[in-house]
Amino acid sequence: MDEHGISECFDREAGCRTPKTLSRRRSRSQPLADALEEAGVQSMTVLEIGSGAGELARELAQRGARSVTGIDLSPESVALAGRQAAAEGLSGKVRFEVGNGATEPLAPHDVVVMNRVICCYPLAQELVAHTSDAALRVFAFTVPRNEGALRLYWRLGFWVENTYHALRRRQFRAYLHDVSRIDRWLRDQGLTPTQRFSRRGWLHAVYTRTS
Repeated sequence: MDEHGISECFDREAGCRTPKTLSRRRSRSQPLADALEEAGVQSMTVLEIGSGAGELARELAQRGARSVTGIDLSPESVALAGRQAAAEGLSGKVRFEVGNGATEPLAPHDVVVMNRVICCYPLAQELVAHTSDAALRVFAFTVPRNEGALRLYWRLGFWVENTYHALRRRQFRAYLHDVSRIDRWLRDQGLTPTQRFSRRGWLHAVYTRTS
């Protein structure tokens, strides 16, 4: 995994955020936030890996999570997330830090969540195993629904995106992972799927710990 490439890409994106794009990204986090609220995120501690500008983290804090910690490789994204949280009066419940959630030790939390993050890492199994191990009760994620009729759509989309990055001489690449393998890895970790649904081609999934 190229930490510098990921950081550089999302630092650049954070610098281009406008109120309109931030609002649009906040709305994209709603389906997963709804699912976690249904799973009982209220009064739980939450760890978000790849928190970006903190849209989901802030949403979960407003929906009753006891505390939310966001970890991201992009310093610019972390700074932006902190400013947004302060503007919403959430600094006491939400904090963000720069770090690599794929490899660094993670403190256990009731809920661990990754929203459109697994597709940013080449080593999906290692990432899923490492992060889900920190989930005491719930593990949730959103990934491209790389299955059935959508498989070709996502393959073409990722080819276009990665070609664009290559032409711009960027190190970052997106990765399309097999969702059935992710499911198997999580079941092997003692997690059971309780919600699984699609929105605009993205798969949202919530697992609870049974052992």
